[in-house]
Amino acid sequence: ERLHKGFLRTFTLPLDDITAYLERAMDRIGARLGQYNPGGGDEIVRGHRGLRTRIADRIARRDGRPVEADWLMLCNGSSDGLALAARAYLGPGDGAITEAATYPFMVGYMNATGAQVARVPVDTEGMVVDAVEERIERFRADGVRPKMLYVIPTFHVPTGSLMPLARREQLLEIAQANDLIVVEDNAYHDHWFDEPPPPTIFSLDDTGLVLLSETFDKQLAPGLRLGYMTGVPEAVRALDVVREDLGVNQLVPTMIDEYIADDLLDPHLERFRACSRAKRDVALAALDRHCRPHVDFSVPKGGIYFWLRLADDVDPERLNQLMHAAGIATRAGEGFTGDATGIGYMRLAFQHETVENIQLGIAELGRALAESARPG
Repeated sequence: ERLHKGFLRTFTLPLDDITAYLERAMDRIGARLGQYNPGGGDEIVRGHRGLRTRIADRIARRDGRPVEADWLMLCNGSSDGLALAARAYLGPGDGAITEAATYPFMVGYMNATGAQVARVPVDTEGMVVDAVEERIERFRADGVRPKMLYVIPTFHVPTGSLMPLARREQLLEIAQANDLIVVEDNAYHDHWFDEPPPPTIFSLDDTGLVLLSETFDKQLAPGLRLGYMTGVPEAVRALDVVREDLGVNQLVPTMIDEYIADDLLDPHLERFRACSRAKRDVALAALDRHCRPHVDFSVPKGGIYFWLRLADDVDPERLNQLMHAAGIATRAGEGFTGDATGIGYMRLAFQHETVENIQLGIAELGRALAESARPG
């Protein structure tokens, strides 16, 4: 598939469409912005009902199960929904399980409830499911109630791994057998490059134990700050109880509702995937050219990151100093593991940068790697 060269220089954001549809949304809302949410009722807590209905239809078609507006809550970014799930379901005496390396903010949200958070290994196929059963038994032996499982099965952050269907089914069986709430972080579902990912864990569940976290931030623009949580009505009502921010804004949901209604989201996602795949390939070529043999990595099948393992002779602290001096932001591995096991790893993001910046940044990374390598 050939792509216009200029498109590869963009930041992969549909800025013209966002501007136009925000103007349309302003015309439609007008003076209603003087109120928190004129729709009243569940819209104050759950957000724009029209958009929730539209999202529900899309999830129902994708996941092959009935989903309605009452199954959804709009959130201020996916992180808001994750925080609500932690507050709604966890407390002192409860235990939560997640991957050894994972989205650090959710770990913070779970810890803040007083629950005990345990990490299990993650490999090239995602969370190691056999370790989950072992961790559940250890919780019980210590007098802790296993309560929640937080997992990123699709283009995992930060490793980029993709959990196969059989492992998803096994993980769900364990959760159902132990009555665990599963929070499935599905922020990167639409970021596949060559073929769609396996079915969501939410689509496989028939017990109501799975809450699905998704977002428009990764699809359209991170600054929009609009995510959503999906689950059976009883599960989502628990989030209603702990929500205290009077919901999301009116403007962005109205804009996205009209954008989807005009059938613009799916064509954008096709262009987005093509552009991201091309940028992945540019980053891969630059890493092979400039950074071998100082790093090792798997080629991501989707998502927006490479997870780099530094060679044993590279000094991570020196590397970070050199990158900082060059004006290049770095995200060290320990930020995702919360301990020293992440030292020697680095996450590299490529989605929202131009091709030129990807090439320049990785060339600079290669120079810094060579300079930070210990003699011998």
